Amino acid sequence: MNAATELNFDEMLRIKLEVLKREHRDLDEAVRAMEGTGRPDQLTLRG
Repeated sequence: MNAATELNFDEMLRIKLEVLKREHRDLDEAVRAMEGTGRPDQLTLRG
């Protein structure tokens, strides 16, 4: 039972890491889109 619990915890961490990577990628894309407008809002970019 302990091994199964550890495996589930490890899998949960892998899933969380993938979610965070995806969110980071999405934020990077949003920043690039704002910068691409030619008039990026520095306050929004830094917030």
